[in-house]
Amino acid sequence: MSSKGDYEVLEKSVRYIPWKGKKEEWYTWHKTFLVRAMIRGYHGVLVGLEEVPTDDKAKVLASTASTNLTSDQKNQYNNYKMNTRAYADLLQCCIQDVVSFGIIDTAKDKNLANGNSALAWKRLSKKFAGRNNADKM
Repeated sequence: MSSKGDYEVLEKSVRYIPWKGKKEEWYTWHKTFLVRAMIRGYHGVLVGLEEVPTDDKAKVLASTASTNLTSDQKNQYNNYKMNTRAYADLLQCCIQDVVSFGIIDTAKDKNLANGNSALAWKRLSKKFAGRNNADKM
């Protein structure tokens, strides 16, 4: 059984998988990052399978968090937090490559002004993934 203190220690001891922006390393790095996303709980948000509420909707959910939220509302609010975590992890991993950092840094929209992890992942994949299966290996 873990406690809140354990979670805080885990968050402080996170090691980032550096991305250096080399196309030939993309396949390995992106697979490793996807595994990390599964372990940390944001894979669905990162790849666009889970819907993330807007900043405004998340503020409403946060203000009602002290009251009883439905399971759907809890899930929506959790997805918002997972989006933030995924975006932050992506940004931290890409500090060694200016191009990748810029792609992630600009992956914001009117609904998610602090960063849209699915948009960032989509743009990174478009930039670095090969056009066919032979290029991806």
